Amino acid sequence: IVQRAAGTHTILRSSFNSVRHMMRHPVTYVKSPMFLMMWGVYAATYTTANSLKTVFEHNEYNKLKENGNNQTASHAKFGIFAGTTIVNSATTMLKDRAYATMFGTTGAASKIPLVTYGLWGMRDCMVIGSSFILPDLV
Repeated sequence: IVQRAAGTHTILRSSFNSVRHMMRHPVTYVKSPMFLMMWGVYAATYTTANSLKTVFEHNEYNKLKENGNNQTASHAKFGIFAGTTIVNSATTMLKDRAYATMFGTTGAASKIPLVTYGLWGMRDCMVIGSSFILPDLV
């Protein structure tokens, strides 16, 4: 998608080239900056989500033990959502900007419109909400 946005490849060509490279050179692919950046985003996101969930659940358990009621569940879910979204959005935007620089034409990263950052943020909110908050509600 970044290569397409930068105008260097079609989606089909970029996908084909990426899969071919992964199949022919798996170790090189895993050591590549593009893979490591993607892995870093997922590692940061899941570490944040799981850490926040553990902290909030521990606090809820302690409050339940003391008071006998649990009134902080919605606050905890919002805290998990907000913290995870901030980490995911920040790391994803850094990664996407780096990808635009790596795969784009000269100056591609400086040409990213401001609205794109808003769209990336909305995407991240939907991903975090549907991945970490929605399953607990369903």
